[in-house]
Amino acid sequence: MNNSTRIFFCVLFLISVNVMAQTNNLTEHSVIKPIKHLKLLLEKNETTNFQVQIINRHNGEYRINSLIELDKDKVSIKSHINDMTNTSSDINLNYSKDKFIEKLENLLTHTGDFYILAGHYQNIQIEQGSTIVEYLTRDAHGLINLLNRDDKSN
Repeated sequence: MNNSTRIFFCVLFLISVNVMAQTNNLTEHSVIKPIKHLKLLLEKNETTNFQVQIINRHNGEYRINSLIELDKDKVSIKSHINDMTNTSSDINLNYSKDKFIEKLENLLTHTGDFYILAGHYQNIQIEQGSTIVEYLTRDAHGLINLLNRDDKSN
């Protein structure tokens, strides 16, 4: 094997390592973890409340603060939205617990179906009691839609 062949294989190896590292980084910052976290909180079968805050950053901030209230078999979501133009709005959604869990499972199944827009980053905070867990992702648009749109299929 001559030197140019060795150099070629070395470069090829380094490129493949870099691609694998980038792929792992994208998986690490996937919306899958926060969705599973929300699903776990819902499946605990405890009457409890928790808050979800999602901030989407790209040429400004889109912020959604949602209070999720659980009452046995019902889920109530009260979201306050502050969009990129600094316009505020509120939306209240009600689901059966099973239907909301089904919607989260659907998001898990279809996380790769949403467009990841260049330059868009989401910071997700889930707060229950004194515990705050924070996630950074680029693919939370499906979760944002779930918390701020009434699709009438409760």
